[in-house]
Amino acid sequence: MMETREKKRDLDKAIIIVLLAAILIIVLAIGYLVVSDKNITIPNIFESDGEYTYVLDEFVVNLKSEDNSSSYLKIKIALMFTDEKDGEDLDSNVNKIRDIVISNLRARTAKELMENQSVELLKEDIKEDINTSLNKMIVQDVYITDIIVQ
Repeated sequence: MMETREKKRDLDKAIIIVLLAAILIIVLAIGYLVVSDKNITIPNIFESDGEYTYVLDEFVVNLKSEDNSSSYLKIKIALMFTDEKDGEDLDSNVNKIRDIVISNLRARTAKELMENQSVELLKEDIKEDINTSLNKMIVQDVYITDIIVQ
């Protein structure tokens, strides 16, 4: 009886060793293929196709009051442009751009910002005001990446 237990333990150990060796070989083979095969191409889902974004710092502003109640807006905005050189213009005029955005945001009420059409109008106003201020059609679209109205 004792001999059968020892044989079973030896068999279990052998099976475990074989399985671990097989797993190790598979992992090493996959690692080798990944490292050595430079022809593997992974599609870049973030490819820009000539579109660039300029992310502005977060804005926290008081909104226009409807009934003497205070409302706040926390928002993150990114500006889309198509000419890589225009990024330098945006960077050098970031304070002017932030002022334009803040002015547009403060002119809105919390109720207005809860409506989809009003948000689209806000984005269009920001785009037009920035382009007018820079005397160039740099900004093609405005993306709101985060918004909280309180």
